[in-house]
Amino acid sequence: MKIINVACVFCVPLLTSFVIFANYEFNEARLLAGVAFTTLSLFNILRFPLVVLPKALRAVSGERVCEFVGRWAGAERLGAGERLGV
Repeated sequence: MKIINVACVFCVPLLTSFVIFANYEFNEARLLAGVAFTTLSLFNILRFPLVVLPKALRAVSGERVCEFVGRWAGAERLGAGERLGV
């Protein structure tokens, strides 16, 4: 699974750039150097947040699970008459 993620990190930006540049070339006009390098720099800036996003989502979901388990474990210690307010 990790190899697929690494492959996507390196292949998707190249494929995205190729598709966008081909689309621009066929639909708009000639691709100039200023447009090409500006677009490549923007893609490079956007790549880091997209790589970090799955890690951040995993950390948030792990925190939520820990919070729930902590409340559940605390509810067992409260006694039989008291319930967990979920």
